[in-house]
Amino acid sequence: MSRYKFFGGKAVGAIQIKDYANLVDNEVIVIGDKTYQWNDTEGDIDEGNVWLDRGAGITTNALAAAEVIAKINANKPTVPVTAVIDPKDTATVHIYADGRGAAGNLEFTTDMSDSGNTIAAESDLLADGENGGNEILHRGNYTVTAIDVLADNIMIETSLPGTPTHVFVEVRGSTGIPKYHTAKVTVSGTKIRLNFDGATDPAADDVVTWMAIG
Repeated sequence: MSRYKFFGGKAVGAIQIKDYANLVDNEVIVIGDKTYQWNDTEGDIDEGNVWLDRGAGITTNALAAAEVIAKINANKPTVPVTAVIDPKDTATVHIYADGRGAAGNLEFTTDMSDSGNTIAAESDLLADGENGGNEILHRGNYTVTAIDVLADNIMIETSLPGTPTHVFVEVRGSTGIPKYHTAKVTVSGTKIRLNFDGATDPAADDVVTWMAIG
């Protein structure tokens, strides 16, 4: 068992422009305290908003996505973010908070009406920003017993002082080869639970290698 420093996680989100031709004047994308507004004329947007050009020069999804990136990076919200293009799909924009922590889980909404023009948000927020702190990590191996198989369930004690926040498991057969399984992995108190579902279950003498963070 060891204690380590978790430095925190950055909030993330994404924007896709898959139908640039159906962008509509005055549709918006909101990130934190910044509102980015589509219009074919800069002077027609609402006061205080950032203009997203959907005019004659925007002739592809990739150009519309590039416009989003340029305007976000030049006009960041107070809690800043950075927009980057996806390395494979030039119509997809990834949003990353500049700093770690829950403060990066900013409001993230849109009223773009075409189903091809969307955002990836979690409850209308950028997702996964997490504050740092000290955490405890523990790990081990557990050999599946015949009783586990009969019970249709495995319970592995982590010995952590509290409920694990993250668990990772890998099942290997008796020969040491990683094994696909469909047991549902959850947490019960300080224990890792593998609840068999009858499809591809762990078998007696399989070894579960586990890691838990709390």
